[in-house]
Amino acid sequence: MRLVTVHMVVHFMGALYQVLASTGCRKSEVIGLRWTDVDLDEGVIHFRQARVPVGGKVITKPTLKNGMPKSVPIDAATVEALRVHRKRQAQAQLAARTWHDSGLVFTNRNGGGLSPGDRKAVSGGV
Repeated sequence: MRLVTVHMVVHFMGALYQVLASTGCRKSEVIGLRWTDVDLDEGVIHFRQARVPVGGKVITKPTLKNGMPKSVPIDAATVEALRVHRKRQAQAQLAARTWHDSGLVFTNRNGGGLSPGDRKAVSGGV
């Protein structure tokens, strides 16, 4: 697993794959994840929303169960992958001509949300 983890940190979307693999959460939940729902110091992610296709559009919907988010502990490798990803995202924001500050952890090249069904968006974001 260590070799896979190192590759995931190196790949520009490696953190997305790391979160998917280490949490077992749905892709829609992971691409709906906001930085405000990630606690790297405590090593926990609170999944509160998902990005889902509805009627040809992508919407964000709450994923709360009984009014509570799904809270998932994350390991040290996932914490590190997210720290590296956050730095890359900040660099991309500075380099972008326009940036949509969505607050999402996983974004397209302009800061907007990823589409759950678009493989190019998932492989081409930041």
